[in-house]
Amino acid sequence: MIYNWTEYLRTKFPTEIFFSNQRHQVGGASIPDKCVLSKEYGGIKEPWIGTLQKAIQVTVRDFEIPSARELAFSIYNEMHDKYGLVLPASTVDGIVYLQLHTAEIKANQEPFCIGADSEGRTEFTINFTIYFRSD
Repeated sequence: MIYNWTEYLRTKFPTEIFFSNQRHQVGGASIPDKCVLSKEYGGIKEPWIGTLQKAIQVTVRDFEIPSARELAFSIYNEMHDKYGLVLPASTVDGIVYLQLHTAEIKANQEPFCIGADSEGRTEFTINFTIYFRSD
């Protein structure tokens, strides 16, 4: 699901660099200073109401604070309060992840600054919950 999420963001923000579930290395190369990292960090199935929830954290980092903040809020505005959004298929390492139909996507909070990393890049983070119908 995280790869579908990242693929969707790539289509909406084609000039930005996105990564999924990785922090420091991609194919032996360092991740750029300005980028967006999406990570899965949990989920729960709720059969009594027919939903499956997945949790995603999005981190935007850049040396330029206004740029990082602007991109974080653009992603928030694009993804928060979405209903019935289709996340496109994605292929990673030869594995095809079929498109996914979401029931609802909610941001748990607006983007907030978590400070700078060890290299001095400012990071903004947003946590989302994605709901899928499980029936």
